[in-house]
Amino acid sequence: MLTRSDFERAFESSYGRQVGATLRTQYRMAPPIGELVSACFYPIPLAPGRGAPVAWFDQLPDPLRAVVTWIDTSEAGRESYDRPKNPGFDNAYEAREIIDLLRSICTSGNFIQELMQDSSEDEKPIGVICMYVEQKKLLQRLLSEQDWATGYRRLIKIDTVDSYQGKENRIIIVSTTRNNRLYDQGFLSSIERVNVAISRAMDRLFIIGAARMWRERNQEAPMGRVLAYIEQHRDGNAFAIVETSGITGGRS
Repeated sequence: MLTRSDFERAFESSYGRQVGATLRTQYRMAPPIGELVSACFYPIPLAPGRGAPVAWFDQLPDPLRAVVTWIDTSEAGRESYDRPKNPGFDNAYEAREIIDLLRSICTSGNFIQELMQDSSEDEKPIGVICMYVEQKKLLQRLLSEQDWATGYRRLIKIDTVDSYQGKENRIIIVSTTRNNRLYDQGFLSSIERVNVAISRAMDRLFIIGAARMWRERNQEAPMGRVLAYIEQHRDGNAFAIVETSGITGGRS
């Protein structure tokens, strides 16, 4: 379970406050991702220490070309609700959309060839971060059943947010999982978890979830702030919001 890290406790100790220093330049994230993380989670803005992603990222399909894209599942209604498990939750609709998103990425002709050529043999350039272990299990099972994925599974890492601290991928897909009539956000109420999830992305960040959960309520929650920032700054190149039908054809 993700709680306060040893580093955080040391930094906030009396000795840490005397000798500690805040690093204000980040080198992992493309500028729009860094701006999003900085605005939502840091009182002092982070400066970008790197430039834009390489040009061949623009060879992704049109709906996926923005650096940060929220893919909204709200239109599916109850079909996109989460399901209680023991323990935790999963979300079958969201999982299927993520599998379709992975297929869109991995079958994007020139783009995937460039990505494979530019990645080392032991590197997994595509990461899927799940807020719940049951969603991770569901996604791993669904991916194992896909014929198209035979040549691409080595490129994809699927794991929980609590296992992702200190890691990074060129492309990150965040599975929010929670969507229900009570607007219960569960683990997504954790600033630390949401911060870790969206700050692992280097060149592209895709957030999959029902915007209604964060737009109608939970606006001040961590993921609510993320959605609000994307909505306020979307321009098609840096930030975008699309319906699931715009990516994969939808399942309404």
